[in-house]
Amino acid sequence: MKPEDADAVARFVQEGGEVRKVTGAIPASEGDVLAYLAECGLDVKIFTGDIRPYLCNGRRHSAEGLLRIANTRRAADQLAPFMLGRHVSAASRSVQGDQFNPG
Repeated sequence: MKPEDADAVARFVQEGGEVRKVTGAIPASEGDVLAYLAECGLDVKIFTGDIRPYLCNGRRHSAEGLLRIANTRRAADQLAPFMLGRHVSAASRSVQGDQFNPG
């Protein structure tokens, strides 16, 4: 590590920052991310065929946008982040109307 990097880390810690070990990402499908968000109590609606097919927290999101929301929550709970690794077609998701149903 360069001395200036070490100084920056030291200042960060002195000012109350925390250094945590980052765990490896967990491969997940869009369905896994939807199920996790449902477990967190977030309502996600699906609009099939749209470039941003998910409505969450009053905003439209792509799969990557939902991934960011899920990973922000997972980081707060000190859980490993998701990484979209498996893709699940819309037909294989459990959908009731336009509402995601994780069960």
